[in-house]
Amino acid sequence: MDEERGWLKPFSITLPRADITLKEPYTKEELTILLAPPVNEDLSEWRNWSAVGFISRTGVRLSSAVNLKWTDIDFEKHICLLRHTKTNEQYFVPIPSAALTDLLTWKAISPATAEGYVFFSTYTEKKLSPNALTQAIRLYNLSRGVSKTSVHLLRHTFATLYLQKGGRAEKLQKILGHKTADMTQRYVHYVTDDLVEDIDDFTF
Repeated sequence: MDEERGWLKPFSITLPRADITLKEPYTKEELTILLAPPVNEDLSEWRNWSAVGFISRTGVRLSSAVNLKWTDIDFEKHICLLRHTKTNEQYFVPIPSAALTDLLTWKAISPATAEGYVFFSTYTEKKLSPNALTQAIRLYNLSRGVSKTSVHLLRHTFATLYLQKGGRAEKLQKILGHKTADMTQRYVHYVTDDLVEDIDDFTF
């Protein structure tokens, strides 16, 4: 405050950031249940199964998944182009063989829609909104007895498993589309704590 003139000069305050605690990822048992192929002919369930498998095995964001088209996927090179991203920058992500197999299964049984989206509304054959796919996967998970229903948690689970299996943080940063290493380091710290937890049980 300027005491003589009585007005406040513009200023800004940088608030300290609180430590972000990652939610507990899906367990391997839960993933096994969710990734088991449907035993019926319900097209919506097959779509949800394929979406859960794709997101949990590639780590793509929900917004990128709902905007994915079949023409964005290169089945020979095991990659797909993400055109709709949080940073508004297009980039390629690798697709594991298991995810490609599931996508091919879904493509074979799903109708060819005019817009060509991979995960579309089975009622209107139009693009799904992020909220619509979120609700669909929520009901899908609950119907299989899995209480965790977060789509974004599938992305967290992918990142955690990637590092636990020895993946490099630098590559994970590119796969997840993080502009800086700070976001990726959250997963590194989480996995580091997990590794230290039972180290005494495996050493002299």
